[in-house]
Amino acid sequence: MARELFCFSLLLFSALIPQDALASLPKAHMPDTQLMRRQIEAQSGRDFEDLLDQWQKSPATFRVQQFRALESLALDHSQLERTRYIALMGAARVAPETKTLKKLLEKTKKESSWLLRSATLHLMTDRSEIPLFSAEAEAYALASLKDPALLVRSQAVDSIQKLNSPRAAAALVAAALDPSNYSGGKAIWVPEKAIHALTELKATHEIWLLSPLLSHQSDPKLQTQVLGALASLHPHEAMGIQKILGPKATPSKWAKAWLELANNKNYSKL
Repeated sequence: MARELFCFSLLLFSALIPQDALASLPKAHMPDTQLMRRQIEAQSGRDFEDLLDQWQKSPATFRVQQFRALESLALDHSQLERTRYIALMGAARVAPETKTLKKLLEKTKKESSWLLRSATLHLMTDRSEIPLFSAEAEAYALASLKDPALLVRSQAVDSIQKLNSPRAAAALVAAALDPSNYSGGKAIWVPEKAIHALTELKATHEIWLLSPLLSHQSDPKLQTQVLGALASLHPHEAMGIQKILGPKATPSKWAKAWLELANNKNYSKL
């Protein structure tokens, strides 16, 4: 009798709930926010690639639920930054559509967390060949050169070098000369990376705009790097200077010679 009453009550309860609501109830094996948060927290160290692969290999029918759960974690400011970062990287892996991911990145690129902005820059740069991302990736990379976080500015140099847009060289020169990338008269990461990127991009004209750094006596390492970049991109001029100075000329003499050449040809104001 008790069993019959239980079955009757269950049928009655089911009848009172709309069928579409029953269909939307989460199944035990379906991904949800709490489950995925626990999976992230169970990861030790910095390597979480296996977890991202695991999510990506899940059945296609789970993709929407996975993405929503990871999106929720990535945007939740009450979560640890590491949790939000991994969630964002995971959301990019399982995003059911490119435009869905684009909407999420539109939110995370304005994040107060530098780690989330860094992840956003990485994801946009990696997808720059996709038409939906190409223009936005360039714009965000250029804007990130002014990011308050040094690590994001440094990462932006790598992104700009990879994207190699028409505005890349000028932006890299500005980053190399930006006072916010110096401390105590010495360069901090960004100028050195920018000079390297300009050399790799064969920016033969723009490299002259770095001539003010030749007078950077407080940072001999940076001065030497600029000398090397000029010699690499302008070997003919370098040979001419060497004939005049001789093989044992000091870096300061080389710097003076390049400065004179830049000023005489007005290269420093290109």
